[in-house]
Amino acid sequence: RGDVVLCSPLTMKESEVVLTRLFDRVGAKKKPAYVYDIIIRRAASCPLYLVILTGYVKSCILMGQKPSPLRSIRSDSVNIFADDLLPVAEKVFGVELVELFLEIVCQERRGRSKKEVQDILFHSKKLISGGKLELLMAAFRPFSDTVRSDSQEGLSLNRKCILQAIKRRYKQGDTDVEAIPAEIESEIAKLRKVADDQERRIGKIGKEGAL
Repeated sequence: RGDVVLCSPLTMKESEVVLTRLFDRVGAKKKPAYVYDIIIRRAASCPLYLVILTGYVKSCILMGQKPSPLRSIRSDSVNIFADDLLPVAEKVFGVELVELFLEIVCQERRGRSKKEVQDILFHSKKLISGGKLELLMAAFRPFSDTVRSDSQEGLSLNRKCILQAIKRRYKQGDTDVEAIPAEIESEIAKLRKVADDQERRIGKIGKEGAL
């Protein structure tokens, strides 16, 4: 199990430095306006809030959408994801696809690879092109944690604020977004069996051809 690192709240100056560096990673051509409006917020003393905020900006850019001005972005991480980001993603991809996609990703703590998501969507009779799925995964990758080592291919959304935001927007009541429905587990098991059978057949054909 990894170590938990605790740090004291950032000062305003530290928040400004961190926010500026995060925006540099986003690829902003110029320093965004109203940065001061962000760093004076109490939430800005938490590095994760700054990560979520700049992640929202980057995600909007990836989806070809104009992000809201900084001063109008919500002042806590849950609301940024639920009320700033998700409506944009729903506008681009559709509510049904975004909800199903997030459910699939959050079902597995290690996250999902693009192929895993595509296979489950196919068996859920939700057809999507490879390019569209790649864009969908890229749009949420700024919020991915580091559980998966293949971070360029996989997507893992385990942060508490992210799960709370998803649950609040799509899962009213006591439904657990991390619970894995039996039918999905069954589909995954079938996919693995089919893949194993195909691998054995290919191996057998290869051996026969070599004789």
